[in-house]
Amino acid sequence: MQSTFPENQSDAVTEDRFRHLVGQGWRIEITCLASAQKRHANYFGQWVICAISPDGDQLRRLVTARNLADMRSFKTINGLVSFLEELGIDAPHVPLRQGMRLPQSAHQE
Repeated sequence: MQSTFPENQSDAVTEDRFRHLVGQGWRIEITCLASAQKRHANYFGQWVICAISPDGDQLRRLVTARNLADMRSFKTINGLVSFLEELGIDAPHVPLRQGMRLPQSAHQE
């Protein structure tokens, strides 16, 4: 499935850089590329993640380490939530329908 994001490699960041940006105050946004469907005890779909600068002017796409042109996508809600929890998102908001985008909030003490 094709991404709806521009394919500019200067907007692409690997996981380590993505974590650094989030640590610097960038916001996380999840986009659903394929609607979630329940199979057995899990939901399958396709989700991608972007980081948005604090001023909202810049966007960075999370990509695979193997190919900067390929956005890293998550195929299950379990995989997506596990990744978000590692980023400090304690209560993730997961869009379930294709085209939906939802911002995430890190846990605040």
